[in-house]
Amino acid sequence: MDAASLSRGPPLGEVEVPSGSDLEKSVKERATNFDGAKWSIDSYAPSVVVETELRRANFGNGIVVIESRKSAKSIWTQRVRKSTKEDLDLRKKLLAYFDEQTADD
Repeated sequence: MDAASLSRGPPLGEVEVPSGSDLEKSVKERATNFDGAKWSIDSYAPSVVVETELRRANFGNGIVVIESRKSAKSIWTQRVRKSTKEDLDLRKKLLAYFDEQTADD
């Protein structure tokens, strides 16, 4: 996974997810899980967003919005699915990591 940034919306800040970390591995696994996902053109408010150059995952309360594109110059496509227990657990870990990294700000 390319360098990933984590933000908490509405925009409260942004932190880097450590490359090669267990957190990054979990994000990659959940952000590529399209089981039960449906294509969507709706807009969703940002909640806990993890973004790379080619993928963006918004972990909300009850839904996961996954956007992807083939290259930096191509358009984003979006799929939405219900959150699983694993998604909700990851969301909690991401929020805790964000809060820990921004505690001194």
